[in-house]
This record gives sequence, structure tokens and C-alpha cells, in this order.
Amino acid sequence: MMEFDENGICIGFSSPIIHTFNKNFSTIINGPYGFVEQISSRTNVFLLGDSPYDPHMDFGIKEENVSLKIGFLNKDEDTLLNKYMDVYDIVVLDDQTLDVPLKLLEYILSQK
Repeated sequence: MMEFDENGICIGFSSPIIHTFNKNFSTIINGPYGFVEQISSRTNVFLLGDSPYDPHMDFGIKEENVSLKIGFLNKDEDTLLNKYMDVYDIVVLDDQTLDVPLKLLEYILSQK
């Protein structure tokens, strides 16, 4: 989280600083987040990302059975598409909505 002064100027960041290269379960479990207990026993993961490094966000999850990794590629399709196809299960091109993951989730939930 960014911290601002009374003039709206960013003066710092709260800890831990989460960035592209460290956003994973091990960062979350060591942070001051109230939802860790709620998610720590889950074994299935819907992972959404928009960088080639995001598919590793599930690192540190114990007992993970299934993960579905969905990548959003909104620019540089010509240069990044092959990289995204290598690291994500599904690649959504130039679509800033959550329509694809929501439809998948609706389908999964309807199968119960």
C-alpha cells in the first residue's frame, strides 16, 4: 500500500512491499493480512495475472491439487503471446473484463 502525506504526495510504502517478483503465498502468510486463515486450507487455485511472472504466485501453497492460470495480455501481443502461452493455461487477449474467469467459475459451480 502506498502511504500519502496531507498534500497527497506519496511518502512511502507499507510493509511488506509486494511486487511482481515476490507476490506469492509465502509473502502473504508472513504479512498482516486477515484472510490468510480463510485461504490456507484451500487446495484449488484460480490464478489471474497480467505479467509473465504472475503464474508463480501460487508458490508456497501447501497441498495444492489444481490450479488454473489465466493470463491477461493487453499489449505487446506480437512479442509476448508465446511467453504467455508457455506459462498460462488460458490467455485472454485485449479484454480488461473478468468475463472469462467468471464464466469458468459459474460452470465449475454449476457442476456440484
